[in-house]
Amino acid sequence: PIQFPSIGLMTKATSKVLVASLNSDLARLVEEMLSSGNDLRFNSKIAEPREVLSELQAQKYDLCLVDLTTEPGFDILTEVSGAFPDLPLILLAADEQKPSDINHPHAECVVFSTLNPSLLRSTIRFAIRNAKSVQALRVSEERFALAALGSNDGLWDWDLESNQTFFSPRWKSLLGYHEDEIGNSPEEWFSRVHPEDYRELERRLAAHLDGQTPHFQYEHRMLDQKGNYHWILSRGIAVRDSSGRAYRMAGSQTDITERKLAEDRLHYDSQHDSLTGLSNRQSFMERLRRSLHRSRISDDYIFAVLFLDLDRFKIINDSLGHQMGDHLLVEIARRLETTLRPSDMMARLGGDEFVVLLDHLHDESDAAFVAKRILKVLASPFHIEDREVFTSASIGITLSTRCHDTAEDMLRDADTALYRAKSSGKARFAIFDPKMRESAVRLMQLETDMRRAIAKSEFFLNYQPIISLESGRLTGFESLIRWNHPERGLISPAEFIPMSEDNGLINPI
Repeated sequence: PIQFPSIGLMTKATSKVLVASLNSDLARLVEEMLSSGNDLRFNSKIAEPREVLSELQAQKYDLCLVDLTTEPGFDILTEVSGAFPDLPLILLAADEQKPSDINHPHAECVVFSTLNPSLLRSTIRFAIRNAKSVQALRVSEERFALAALGSNDGLWDWDLESNQTFFSPRWKSLLGYHEDEIGNSPEEWFSRVHPEDYRELERRLAAHLDGQTPHFQYEHRMLDQKGNYHWILSRGIAVRDSSGRAYRMAGSQTDITERKLAEDRLHYDSQHDSLTGLSNRQSFMERLRRSLHRSRISDDYIFAVLFLDLDRFKIINDSLGHQMGDHLLVEIARRLETTLRPSDMMARLGGDEFVVLLDHLHDESDAAFVAKRILKVLASPFHIEDREVFTSASIGITLSTRCHDTAEDMLRDADTALYRAKSSGKARFAIFDPKMRESAVRLMQLETDMRRAIAKSEFFLNYQPIISLESGRLTGFESLIRWNHPERGLISPAEFIPMSEDNGLINPI
């Protein structure tokens, strides 16, 4: 069972009443009236006029009854009102006294001839209850004012019936305004909202006021006093009557500009290369997928992908250092940007590899034209830290007309064309042809077979003598590598030696 405190739930509260009167008989009569009845307990005390202030200062009283039927009564009323403005008062008046003579804004008046225990007790009860309500309201208002001042958020309270809005000092200071520079119209808020955000703000407010959403929340931009836009998080909730109609709405506003800037920066970093500022692989592949999808639903939309790889960049990096290499990559990126249109896109995949998406082409000749322009701008020397550096690039091109299944397939074909351009002598471009893919597959298979051949000792040497024609004697010989492939038979060194030099297998061979 629940154990309640020992004070008991039915114990009646006791109110302390001070009776200020020069007439001791009247004071005792009042005291007797207060002690009768059982609806409310009173603890009363009689004080002569000269004792009233000291008694109120020494003890806490819930109410003071002031006798105005004798001459000192008005002096007591003035003194008590001045010293204790929140203390509820009951004024006991004589029959002949006019109400206008004893009117007091914070006191209840009872005429002596109508005085009875029930009236006196109910009047005191009402006065105490009213004083507590006023005090509670004052505390509530002070609490709200302190919360508004101490909060980092700007508070607003919108009376929908009068169309008047309270904006807290913090709400105004968020936008750089002083207290008297913002009025109480909702337009003080709405007129400062960014034009691109206003319609959505209006829609969300209407949805909440119509009861479609449990609360209102929206992130939008607002103009400050200096003409700058801040990102603001606005939140609120409506107060409704018994029929569900909203008649009031209150909420807050928070400046989230720093958070939005951080989010934008994170998003930017996730989509861009940190060194060159170009788009990264993820961003490029997203754009490539969109372009590929568009080409499938629009027959007249043609685009191309250019895959660039710098020639001899590793030599520059190893000889001049990685810092110089990074500077060169940045300069190359800036030059490449000058060859493209705003609708095109360029990205750095990593290392010295770049890709370009050329938008809205007529045919492959447009892609070839851009490739030539890229090779031309890269042919001029780069001036890096008082050094003159030369580089070039090989470019592989593939067009959307090749009917690729995925964006990865299209990038792979551009890479295949790039390999053909490099094998043809570098500083040139090649346009993808399906035969290149077949060749690439053969080369990949050849490399796989070559690694197996090293492990199984399928390579062997032939020796070719060198004969002096003058003497006919043997003066030396050449040792020549041969590969006896289990399926293809003897394979010429001309076919596998260049590949072994590219893939690092030349050393074990």
